Amino acid sequence: MSRKVARHKGNLSNTLDVPVGNACSIRETKTRADDEVFELRAHHLLCAICAAAGAERPPCGTVVTDAIREAIRSHPFIQLKLTADLDVVRSHYLDIYSECHARLPKDFLSRRADYANRAKDLEVLCRLDIRPNTVHPAIDVLRLLFLKVESLKGICYQDFELSQDWPMCEYAQTDYYRQTREKGGQKCYSLDACWKLG
Repeated sequence: MSRKVARHKGNLSNTLDVPVGNACSIRETKTRADDEVFELRAHHLLCAICAAAGAERPPCGTVVTDAIREAIRSHPFIQLKLTADLDVVRSHYLDIYSECHARLPKDFLSRRADYANRAKDLEVLCRLDIRPNTVHPAIDVLRLLFLKVESLKGICYQDFELSQDWPMCEYAQTDYYRQTREKGGQKCYSLDACWKLG
């Protein structure tokens, strides 16, 4: 028996088949999850961690955080592709479209103007020492996250006053991230870190 779990890539239109329950062995889970890639913005992983502790209105939306949490909880070895939506800021991006004589995507301007979230993505990736658009097992990403990112300072909030263009998440200075980190971080070399994410 399986259920569909959304693969997060912008519109959440793609799905993955995820078995229900933990009836299969860890080895079988690892083998099956090795071929599946779950794509997400890097900072959305932080939103999912805060949501696991009770944040009810994460900036990326509960559909996104629920999909991330369900995928990791069901398959701790699922391959995560952490992105920062860098395609729109690469210098050759417009050239590619002009050579193809194709129109730019409808969301091009809004994606290009998404500086604050892209900065969060890049900060998360820098702290984890992971290159954008590379693929890693979820359990390893969580281990790194809980070991290297002690707080959300410098990612979701800053010491200085932010403008409307650089908004601060309402949960950034709460203890939601700390709660989940303490629950999973002490056991980050076991599957508990993933299964307790939800």
